[in-house]
Amino acid sequence: MPELPEVETVRRGLSKLITGKKITAVKVFLPKTIQDCSVEDFIKAVTGSKVKSIGRRAKILLLNLSNGKTILVHLKMSGRLIYYPNNSHPVEKHTRLQFNLDNNAQVRFIDTRKFGYLRVAETNKLSRTSPLSNLGPEPLEDLSKQDFKKLISSIVASKRPIKNWLMDQSFIAGIGNLYADEILYAAGIKPTRLPSSLTSGEVEALFFNMRVILNQAIKLGGSSFNLYVDASGRKGSYQQQLKVYRRQNQACNCGEKIIKIKLAGRSTHFCPGCQK
Repeated sequence: MPELPEVETVRRGLSKLITGKKITAVKVFLPKTIQDCSVEDFIKAVTGSKVKSIGRRAKILLLNLSNGKTILVHLKMSGRLIYYPNNSHPVEKHTRLQFNLDNNAQVRFIDTRKFGYLRVAETNKLSRTSPLSNLGPEPLEDLSKQDFKKLISSIVASKRPIKNWLMDQSFIAGIGNLYADEILYAAGIKPTRLPSSLTSGEVEALFFNMRVILNQAIKLGGSSFNLYVDASGRKGSYQQQLKVYRRQNQACNCGEKIIKIKLAGRSTHFCPGCQK
């Protein structure tokens, strides 16, 4: 599933390509792609409006329109939002929705596994709109003292492994399986550790490496396994930098072999030598 770095990469690409462009028409090829309203109401709500800006909250893209509406796009496991500079490109098999723009370009939502979705909401009510209403703070933003205290309290109080805490979107938003493994490796923390067992130094290393890993991944366009590409159809290259994720039985820099286990139903990778 695309995580924060991948969705942020798509956001940055689309911002350069479609900000200021008007949505002239919408074609929906798979009705269930639209959630919380009918296809007709969705089309009516967004057609004729300009894209004012494109934001991101956790793993969700936010297309803010000139009419006070926002389109929420969740890529889920296999969704792609790709810009086509003209309308001559054939529509791919798994295209679920298409936006036509006033410069004859198109943006298509392509989703092989059909889990991705789009919703429309009032821009000024986004913080109260599901699924945004239950999200924790963004890991790359400067936290207020109050938010930081809440995060530390949630770490101390958690009875689940630290990896589960990292992936809980209500605590901190945007981190999934891949980056949780890489962050914990960089911080030297075993994913099965109880959060309450972390020292203050380990908590500091966790937050420091969280920002470092996510920023590096964004710089390299995210991690491309299987289907993920950016808004122009290009693959990311951060997968070439991975230290533990999908590297089970390979040697770590320390000489130990990387281990793969199941943790809360998710594949989890770590080095028994580097992570304590």
